[in-house]
Amino acid sequence: MKIGSAFKKMVDQARLSPEYWAAGIAVDFAVSVDALMKRKHINRSELARKMGTSLPYITKVMRGDANFTLETMAKVAMALNATVDVRLVDNDASAFIVKPVARPSDEKRPELVGNFTPIHMQPANECARYIHTATTSAA
Repeated sequence: MKIGSAFKKMVDQARLSPEYWAAGIAVDFAVSVDALMKRKHINRSELARKMGTSLPYITKVMRGDANFTLETMAKVAMALNATVDVRLVDNDASAFIVKPVARPSDEKRPELVGNFTPIHMQPANECARYIHTATTSAA
């Protein structure tokens, strides 16, 4: 599908603003929360109860509309028994992170400890559609 030059120019201009990238971070966070909730079979009502907040607020979080603070992100993570991982990625470099492969059987099989999986990092807004696949395949 061909994008009109006026629209492309508008998007290119938006990419220069911090608001564009902040919105992408919020959407990335919401997509990650959704994927983790599905994996853990937790619905929005249960998450609201665990956080001590309202269902409408959780809906705002899931839409990426909430005005996130780091504290809010930490509360969501704690309610899901997870952590928030914030990284600054150099756009001029190919960035990789390495996370240990975690399996419940690892404690019984010490030779598995130390297995690592490289995960390619992409900037916010440019990878939101891939997060669900990455988080479910990493599980």
